[in-house]
Formats: sequence, structure tokens, C-alpha cells
Amino acid sequence: MKRWGWMLAIVLGIAQGGWSAEKSYEDRLLLQLELTAVTAAQEEAFREALKDYHAARNGSVRRVSRQGGDIPTRVARDLRRLARRTLNEMGEFLEPDQLEHVEKYLELANEQYMTQAGLR
Repeated sequence: MKRWGWMLAIVLGIAQGGWSAEKSYEDRLLLQLELTAVTAAQEEAFREALKDYHAARNGSVRRVSRQGGDIPTRVARDLRRLARRTLNEMGEFLEPDQLEHVEKYLELANEQYMTQAGLR
């Protein structure tokens, strides 16, 4: 009976640790979005650019897997390219200090995606 208790404690500990890591990503992502302090005039363009980024990011594994090769490396490269493109687009309507927070957001979002996809 004690053996099952220990096993349950280990499994719950691992599950809780994974959840708190995800929570940490969520908290850090939300913090960067808050620090960006998007104005009302920027809000629509910002929302559209983020929506496009997430749509392209979510299709990254599918796009890359069609070509073969080292999937984790190619997905990471694709995500970096996508982040640069998104930053360039947002540079048209965001201030430089806002772009710093968006850059951190994109780095965290890419890291979270790679982790959730099992590529890290």
C-alpha cells in the first residue's frame, strides 16, 4: 500500500511541476504583453499582427515536416524567421521600447511552442 502512495505522490509531483512550468510561461507572456502598453490607436494593428503570427507559428511543424530533415532545428529556424518578420511588421506602428517587449514575448512564445511540441 505504501508503494502506491509513493507512486501517486511522484506522479502528482511531476504533473504539478509540468503545470507550473506552463503557468510560468503564461505569466511571463502576459507580463510582456502588459509591458508593451499598446495604445488604442495601435490596438487593431497589433491584434491583427499577433493573430497572423500565431496562425503561422501553429502551422510551423506541418510546413517543415513536409520537407524532411532535422525537424527541431528547422522548426526553430522557421520560428526565428517568423518572429523577425512579425517584429518588422510591428515596427511600422510600435515605438522602439514597445518592440523590445514584443521581441521578448515572441522569444517566450516560440520557446513555449517548441516545448509543447516536444521539440526541446
